Amino acid sequence: MLNKSLMLLSAMAFCLTTVSILLSDVQQRALSLWNIRAWSAMDQCRQTLVSSGAGKLMREDTPLITALATAGMLLITPLWMAVFALFLIPNGAAFLGGLLFACEGALDWKGAEIVALTGAIAGVSLTGVIITMKQFFLATTILVVAALLLPLSALEFVARRIAEYDKGPLVALGVLVTAALAFFKALL
Repeated sequence: MLNKSLMLLSAMAFCLTTVSILLSDVQQRALSLWNIRAWSAMDQCRQTLVSSGAGKLMREDTPLITALATAGMLLITPLWMAVFALFLIPNGAAFLGGLLFACEGALDWKGAEIVALTGAIAGVSLTGVIITMKQFFLATTILVVAALLLPLSALEFVARRIAEYDKGPLVALGVLVTAALAFFKALL
């Protein structure tokens, strides 16, 4: 284990030295500027995600509460949809059947009131199904935005830390080359 770590560390030192020798000062500055532009683009993308649509519903200062509320919505929504569907299916069928009887003229006032009542229950149940579907899609959207925001924030943090130091981009490039070499060595 220690031998592998020392080999990777020496490979990284070799890559850093090679990269700093091969790149001129102008190329090193261009690499640094590219890093700053990448950091700025990631920050802009993160700000756009946070300030639009479902991102406004997320609270950056309390991500745990947002995650728990979203998970609660995702768990409760199918239950409520099942409850509303349980009322919608029989009452919708009774309402449609009552409309068929009404078209034939075989309904009295009490029957018409029952058909109207079942129609109202079916309408409320349909509204409930639609609202719970919207709630489910909203929770799913918040979850997707959070899933995009977490790695984007981590990458933006790393890019910011790399950009803060003069030799940061060189070190990052050396680490990437070392990681690629270690990956290829692991494959072979």
